[in-house]
Amino acid sequence: MAGIADATKLDNAKSATETQSICKLPGVSYARAFAEKGPRSAQEKEAYAEAVKEYGEGGASSLQAICWFLHWGSFTGNTLNGILGFKEGKKGQSLFFKASFLLWYAFLFYFVINLVGFLIKPLPKVPKPLSAGFGFILAVIAGSFFFPLGVIGTIVNAKNVLLDAKAD
Repeated sequence: MAGIADATKLDNAKSATETQSICKLPGVSYARAFAEKGPRSAQEKEAYAEAVKEYGEGGASSLQAICWFLHWGSFTGNTLNGILGFKEGKKGQSLFFKASFLLWYAFLFYFVINLVGFLIKPLPKVPKPLSAGFGFILAVIAGSFFFPLGVIGTIVNAKNVLLDAKAD
């Protein structure tokens, strides 16, 4: 869970008070602000500053990165499921957008992620360095799908285009 270094503490909490004290950690507060208020909100910035005080710039940056990664994953998964009719999709998506999104991400989400889940399910618990290395490999695989889009977005100045569209 984002922000909790030892999730077993949350699993082993004996009372609501103990659970609440664990969930009031700066990392958890940051993850909640990111998810509930938005990744560029004033609340996210405040929570990030608190996370920097608690974990240092590197730790807070890692926390922010996992929040962005999870945000990307939920956006992409929900968009794909909407396109395929597994859930209600967003209105106003063009056929071109749907087709290109499906072609770009379907293999990653419906094949690679499921294959990895299938392969690791029967494995015994592994040492932390091996688990971290495996996480890095998965991030590289997923990153290979969204990094090119980030480059294209940077070239066409997509961030400012999106922000200008929201202002209208």
